[in-house]
Amino acid sequence: MSDVSRAVSRGANFPAFGEYNEAVILDAVRRAASDISRVELAQITGLSAQTVSKVTRRLISAGIVREKGTVSNGPGKPRTILELDAKRYYAVGVHLDPAVLTCVLLDLVGGVVARRSVDLREQAKPDALIGRITDVIDDVVASVGIEEARVLGVGIASPGPLDSRTGIVSHPPHLREWGTVPLRAALIEKTGYSVLVERDVTAAVVAELWAPVDDAVADFLFLYYGTGVNAGIALGRDVVRGVNGRAGAAGHVSTGPGGEPCFCGRDGCLDSTCTPEIVVRKARDLGLLPSRADGAEGSASSLLADMTALVAQVRENPQGPAATLLAETGRRIGRAVATLVAVIDVTRVVLGGPFWEVAESALVESLQSVLRTDAALHARGRIEIVGAAVGTDVAATGAACLVLDNAFSRRPSSILLAP
Repeated sequence: MSDVSRAVSRGANFPAFGEYNEAVILDAVRRAASDISRVELAQITGLSAQTVSKVTRRLISAGIVREKGTVSNGPGKPRTILELDAKRYYAVGVHLDPAVLTCVLLDLVGGVVARRSVDLREQAKPDALIGRITDVIDDVVASVGIEEARVLGVGIASPGPLDSRTGIVSHPPHLREWGTVPLRAALIEKTGYSVLVERDVTAAVVAELWAPVDDAVADFLFLYYGTGVNAGIALGRDVVRGVNGRAGAAGHVSTGPGGEPCFCGRDGCLDSTCTPEIVVRKARDLGLLPSRADGAEGSASSLLADMTALVAQVRENPQGPAATLLAETGRRIGRAVATLVAVIDVTRVVLGGPFWEVAESALVESLQSVLRTDAALHARGRIEIVGAAVGTDVAATGAACLVLDNAFSRRPSSILLAP
């Protein structure tokens, strides 16, 4: 049996589950590390040969799956190999970062077909920003020359707080012109597409699950270093969202003694010690960065520039005060990660996000050192630390993968059986 059997859902041989079985088979075909035929699909999904045959026939007729030839493994009838028709349908993903708007178009197997990014410093108000998002989506789709009917939908990765069920975003940090914005409804009206809205860190977890890595990697913590610091969780290849969609919210996890006071009343919270805004403010207090005269101090775009300048100082002087500041930040993030790893009980930590891409070289060694030496983690074995497989566009890619996931990976709990 193929290794992909560890990653896909099991099917159900009942007529009322037809739509679910299509999603199960699509997911199995997508995840197959090597050639897959109807025989392997039956073994992997637990579906009968008859059900697999019926479902694949429907998918081939719809143009989503195609036969790409035969393979003979010894005596007997050659196997007919199946694959997704990657260019049949597409999904749009948008990362609404306070500093930059990133939009990607993915094909049916998760490959990036087109990409756009736009500086958002002058697009702070909701109406203007929603209009800008709409324009970028239209531009990306038009650049490939496909019919709108072949776009399955749009996924939006947004900073929180937000309600993913309603698509309402409330007072996101560094979007100071925003209050409570019905982002999903506004974009449905503007674009005409189906729209999903999710936290940026949750989208990043989805992107990691879609990435072409070992299918056995089903459980991990994703530490997302953006304008804020947050965590996402994958268990059994499922994203853990929690009752209110905020599972993994890590802002008030302790980073150790001696940290700055937090508004929650405790000292040393992740939010009050390690966010880019806090790090840049400390750097200014130490005289490592000049005060900004352009009025942009504290904005997302200025934070990226300031963090880049701070990391450049570390490269120039690895023993200097900038290196000391960022090493301490890395240790504090490491202590918070150690707590989360112990609670969730995983051995893999994925690190990513726009500010992680900038600051990784200055943070990762001290972070790893904490995880290697934390006595509470020793009984769990080696903690694996990896960078996000997708890279810079992890949230935008994950937002598009959410749309594909909605088509591919239906869960039995979402199916209502007729009486």
